[in-house]
Amino acid sequence: MTQKHIFFALFTALAFRAWAWPRLRRLVAVGCSYKAKALASALFVSGLDLEPDSAPEVSDEAYLLMRLFGATVDREARSVTCSFFGFQPRTAAWRPGFGAALTPGALPLAAPPR
Repeated sequence: MTQKHIFFALFTALAFRAWAWPRLRRLVAVGCSYKAKALASALFVSGLDLEPDSAPEVSDEAYLLMRLFGATVDREARSVTCSFFGFQPRTAAWRPGFGAALTPGALPLAAPPR
């Protein structure tokens, strides 16, 4: 390979990354949000006792990509946080009278009712 070919390959790879990165970030954010909301609804609104990684709402064949997003359930705070290998975490929490909803990023969650 000549130096021209190497330069062209690097330029093409960088151009593709610049084009794809914003789109992938949005897809990751949507995936994390969907899984957090679906799990919070299934666990706290429906009252189902599910395992977060194997719940049919997010792990059936139709939801194969949802398996890439890790979920952490805080049963005491009634919230679910999902992320893509630690990136772009999204949290959904249950609130009385409102059900499960995504929470704003940096705002603290209200304490659950006692």
